[in-house]
Amino acid sequence: MSADYESGFAHELEELAANVWLAIGTGVAGLSIEDIRADGQSGFYDTATTVERIRTARTAIERSGEDVILVARTEILLSNPTRVAEAIDKLVAFADAGADCLYAPGVAEKEDIAAMVRAVAPKPVNLLIRNPGLSQAEIADLGVRRISGGGGLARAAWSAAMRMAEAMKAGSFEGLASGTSNKQLKEIFSRD
Repeated sequence: MSADYESGFAHELEELAANVWLAIGTGVAGLSIEDIRADGQSGFYDTATTVERIRTARTAIERSGEDVILVARTEILLSNPTRVAEAIDKLVAFADAGADCLYAPGVAEKEDIAAMVRAVAPKPVNLLIRNPGLSQAEIADLGVRRISGGGGLARAAWSAAMRMAEAMKAGSFEGLASGTSNKQLKEIFSRD
């Protein structure tokens, strides 16, 4: 499991390192550190500060002796999708600072995705799928090697539940026929 570790839940570098150690202690296979400020102020850390934070997380991982993937991410495209060049520059700096995988949630255009992949190669890029459009094969052809669904699966499940609740409110229970059987669910959740 890879942990969305926000900004490491710490502003000070020593606390960030300690928190990375705590995450590693849970057995995570990977964790991400992002550029959103963790000091109570809104906005983003500048690139130099985020690079130092990525280096701190990398050092903590190395000192642990565990094989944990460090994902470095910039969130700027979620607030302003036109800042692609800035996001790419940040990802390149994060790759140089020791990140294993680079992530800029919010990138959506094929040419922007391909530019990110080229800029940080040979390190992999993670792509957040927010809307349908690109297939897994198309994403792979762009060079992306990791795909995240974010909250998409949960939103789709909640949407189905809300539609069913509205139908039940109107007096119809037909939607229950499309549900997964208890037997199937027990098989899924009883796997080791």
